[in-house]
Amino acid sequence: MSGIYEKISIGTVQFGLDYGISNDKGQTSKQEVQKILNFAKQKNICALDTAAGYGESEKVLGSIGVSGFQIVTKMPPLGDSKINIKKFISGNFKRSLQRLNLDSLYGVLLHNPADLFGRNGPIIFKLLEFFRQEGFVEKIGISSYNPETVEKIIDNFEIDLVQGPLNIFDKRFISSGVLDRLSSSNIEFHSRSSFLQGLLLMDRDSMPIYFAKWANLFSSFKNVLKELDITPLEACVAYSLSIKNVNKVIFGIESLSQLHEIFRASTVDIDTSIFNHLENDDPMLINPSLWPS
Repeated sequence: MSGIYEKISIGTVQFGLDYGISNDKGQTSKQEVQKILNFAKQKNICALDTAAGYGESEKVLGSIGVSGFQIVTKMPPLGDSKINIKKFISGNFKRSLQRLNLDSLYGVLLHNPADLFGRNGPIIFKLLEFFRQEGFVEKIGISSYNPETVEKIIDNFEIDLVQGPLNIFDKRFISSGVLDRLSSSNIEFHSRSSFLQGLLLMDRDSMPIYFAKWANLFSSFKNVLKELDITPLEACVAYSLSIKNVNKVIFGIESLSQLHEIFRASTVDIDTSIFNHLENDDPMLINPSLWPS
């Protein structure tokens, strides 16, 4: 069972921002973050996912102390601007290390993988390779919303780590075969969006009217929950942790009580194949960045 716990990665966006469609608590306090990290250490949960773009997240983690954790952070989007790209990337990476109060990281990802195909792409990747070669980071890679981009990247660049969405509704990385390809290439995959930014945990009555067009899908999900006699959180956690070839599952944590719930849910024993029919590839549903603000 301890192996399951070690598969959990704590998403820290709420440590630095008021984030998530179902988040009614706002940004997590520093005191609560300390409690979360203490509990994680006790349970051998060793991975933390953060980013320079997550508000004060890196700074909060660094002030508490995260030595001994596997930290993955993400570079801000770079684009094709005419700034000194070497200075920009090196400066951002150095500032992440300083904020986190660390000398090295487990992983650094590009928040926008398309940057590698812009005119600055070769320079960007050489810098990432330099960070890896010099021991400042163990693994380099990308964060991506879709498997097609990932395939294009791994066809052209030697990366070690991919982060992407995977949940009960969004199974594109499985159905496309990309997850199997990553595994056979010894590239780690860290799944995120297990709760679809909290949408899968919400009561139908609490959802914005925007999601009414997928009412049948949500009804089918509710019927499965009733059949199994489990909560939405238990379903999402059990499903995410059961997927073969996923190295880490990132759960965005707002409070210690929520981490306790996820920890308990990780012990639920169900046949997750019952969720196989609950699949939808409509980007207007599965990509939160396209939801109305």
